Amino acid sequence: MVHWSGSHDVDTNREFLRTVNTRLLAARMRGWVRGNDARFFCECGSHSCTGRIPLSEREFERLLRFRNGRVVAPGHARPRERVLLVTERYVVVATWESAD
Repeated sequence: MVHWSGSHDVDTNREFLRTVNTRLLAARMRGWVRGNDARFFCECGSHSCTGRIPLSEREFERLLRFRNGRVVAPGHARPRERVLLVTERYVVVATWESAD
């Protein structure tokens, strides 16, 4: 079960995980990490999540094109998020932007 803390903590965790995933992608593209699929970190932002998502470099690069999108493990989307894409291995979600 995924436990959610305050939205600030979740946002901070998500930004950190996106940075780690982007650096993992860069390392793979440079040939520093080998293998067919990488195991990127779930970007749900929960402190209790240890999910890893198997993706190719090409898949992760494509996911970066989703505006405000985050790749999360199935079942890790938060209630106030838009689901942009669903697959067997991952879900792409985005936070609703306020209309203020």
